[in-house]
Amino acid sequence: MWLRKVPVIIKTGQENQEEIDFLDTPTIQYLEEGFDSELICDITGDPEPTVTWSFEGKKISYGDKYAKVSETSNNLIVSNVTLKDAGAYACKAVQVSPRITEMKDLPIDVKVHHKPLWNDDKTKAYSFVDGSVNLTCEVKAEPEANFTWTKDNGVIYPSDSAQIFNDNNTSILQLKVNDSRMFGDYLCIAQNKLGTLERVIILQQGEKPAVPTAKVTVEGVDRLELSIDAKNHPEMPIVGYRVQYKEAGEDWSQAQSTYFKKASIYVLENLKNDTPYVLRAASKNAAGLSDYSVEVTKRTEKIISSASTSASFSISSCVALLLFLLVSASLL
Repeated sequence: MWLRKVPVIIKTGQENQEEIDFLDTPTIQYLEEGFDSELICDITGDPEPTVTWSFEGKKISYGDKYAKVSETSNNLIVSNVTLKDAGAYACKAVQVSPRITEMKDLPIDVKVHHKPLWNDDKTKAYSFVDGSVNLTCEVKAEPEANFTWTKDNGVIYPSDSAQIFNDNNTSILQLKVNDSRMFGDYLCIAQNKLGTLERVIILQQGEKPAVPTAKVTVEGVDRLELSIDAKNHPEMPIVGYRVQYKEAGEDWSQAQSTYFKKASIYVLENLKNDTPYVLRAASKNAAGLSDYSVEVTKRTEKIISSASTSASFSISSCVALLLFLLVSASLL
């Protein structure tokens, strides 16, 4: 059952005062791209409020773009709607009389219904046999788009070699490349009630990156500095490294992972002091990740407290003084 808000009426002597009430005005509203669309501001009050509209904080003036529905309505007509008309609107009401002055405004989040539009320009991807790859389709659409993936005119469904993840106008087709037949053209279809968009993403066979060599060059109390290097393929250079690290004795399933863009020094930070760590690295190029390198084990340094330092210094001083006295006595 639909219920309508009842306005609050305050009695002051012989007169009734009705406060501003936006009743059931929606705080999220929609415009239709390419059409003239109406925004609702359902309001009541006594004395009758004067209503104005604003968009992105600026007062709206009536003209070719904006108009009132009628003299008796506070609704707003937005002409020839485009995506630029989406944003933050406000319906503002003012009551002024000898017995009351009140101002209220209602923020309204306005979205524009439109067909899917591409939000990226990805048309190529690379992998290698026994590798894995993500093919991504990303669009802007309202209402949200539904996605379909096809290859060789057949719809792709989740399987051992393919998984599909859809969320917030983005679809990811995750492939395990079991054999060379999986290379080729993949069609992504994005669709809502206002239109359909299609794009071919070409999965090409690339070169698996070489396994890197990794070594620790500097050990700190809470950090390890690394040197990592791998042989480049001339047509598919190394772009970065993934480093996995764990405390000695832990399983690799418990390891942490950090990705570094290719540089000269790589630093693992926020480590425990005086703790042995095991690490390994994989190189990355456009086709994916290499196998992991040989494991390297290094211990972070121990924290030396100021008290220990002072005590050590005091003992050393005492030993030095004693030796001095013994030498002096032997010379007498």
